Amino acid sequence: MLLIGFLLLAAPISNLLHEIGHILVARFFQVRGTQISLGIGPKLFGLKVGGTFLEINLVYFIGAFSKNDSSLEISDFKKAMIAVGGPVMNIVIAVVMMRIYEIENMLVSLTIFYNIWLGIMNLLPYKFIGKASDGWVFLSSLFEQMKNNYRKNRGV
Repeated sequence: MLLIGFLLLAAPISNLLHEIGHILVARFFQVRGTQISLGIGPKLFGLKVGGTFLEINLVYFIGAFSKNDSSLEISDFKKAMIAVGGPVMNIVIAVVMMRIYEIENMLVSLTIFYNIWLGIMNLLPYKFIGKASDGWVFLSSLFEQMKNNYRKNRGV
């Protein structure tokens, strides 16, 4: 029962909040046309919430991603900041949950651990099957920003 509750409720909510972390930073930088997709498989339904289109898929408890329509207009610095928004959200959620809830509850403990794991794993820079982690996007965007600044200052 614990595992089912975690898989069907706690993990998808944590995944959704991770993506909301990206969207909040994107909205701070006035990025429009944001979308969150929760899960995989055929789309069950979609709705617009606060300017962001939220899509819920059949297997909603496996993964999530967010995107926007204006990726070409976003500076490398903004891309880097948007990339860390999700992992930071998970770490904040874990810290808040540790302060509010009793750790003796196994579902709460599992959710805290999952949020810490999700935050840390997404901060690690890696690419897998053409997908880049938040950490990869963060570092590669900062590297591009530094290269551009160097070229600009050197007159290249």
